[in-house]
Amino acid sequence: MAHIGSHVPAKRVLVGLTDRVLALGKTTESLSRRMSTLSADLSSVAKIAELASAKSLVLLDEFGRGTAPVDGISLLCGALASLSLRSDNRPSVLAATHFQG
Repeated sequence: MAHIGSHVPAKRVLVGLTDRVLALGKTTESLSRRMSTLSADLSSVAKIAELASAKSLVLLDEFGRGTAPVDGISLLCGALASLSLRSDNRPSVLAATHFQG
């Protein structure tokens, strides 16, 4: 929020440098590109993983939504594990999901 000039609701904040913000938001099926929602999401997350650096912010919103709940949560966990297990190139990640336990 501070990077775009928004108010940060805190008494103190340390804002690090961010080289890019990579986001996966609402995805829809595309008949013209012959891609399902799941295929488009997987392609986007693969590109995010390729581009993300230690100074990147990755935003994942409802990744895995276009499939069965068990498959979707498994894909989300795999993507988060892949990004978090990087030793020297781990981005900051914020994920939101619709899955309920």
